[in-house]
Amino acid sequence: MKRLIFSRGRKQDPLEQKRLFDRYYETVYRVAFRYCQNRQDALDIVQEAFVRAFSYRTTFNDQGEQSFTAWLKAITRNEALRYIKQRAKRKETFVDDWQWKAVDSFKGFKEQEPQEQTMRRMQLDCIRNIIAELPEHYRQILTLKIVHHFSHKQIGKTLNIDENTSRQRFHRAKEAVKKQYRKEWGLEHDE
Repeated sequence: MKRLIFSRGRKQDPLEQKRLFDRYYETVYRVAFRYCQNRQDALDIVQEAFVRAFSYRTTFNDQGEQSFTAWLKAITRNEALRYIKQRAKRKETFVDDWQWKAVDSFKGFKEQEPQEQTMRRMQLDCIRNIIAELPEHYRQILTLKIVHHFSHKQIGKTLNIDENTSRQRFHRAKEAVKKQYRKEWGLEHDE
């Protein structure tokens, strides 16, 4: 006889919740981190995912360990995407982490002169600010494509848009960033 993931009772059991949290925390955290690439945001997503899982435990059709893991991962994915959308609406972006990783991994960055390092950081700050000012649908696509490495098919499913619309918006977003960057850095005629 297989062991049930959740007890049959309607009442939530704190010990059962702790057991499940301890057992699946790493799995949920990895899924959350994959979407946001930021420890604190991933922890927020993990918390929300477990709260949602415990709240909706009666909707889970207990088919065993594998189905529970898949169900919990789906909840985590949905919470991460909801988190990204909410953050995009507030004009926040995960691109900050991506940009600073790019700075740190920039070949020879640490050996550059301080003036060069400062210039590189100023350029990245400029790009971050330009992205923050883009319309929401452009910010979302840039975040999902560049930071989370989503395919246009995945972006389409996530945002409920056509795959070609995703491609078109991504191209337009990149062009808008490039155009504004050139304008702000006085490079408009350097094409």
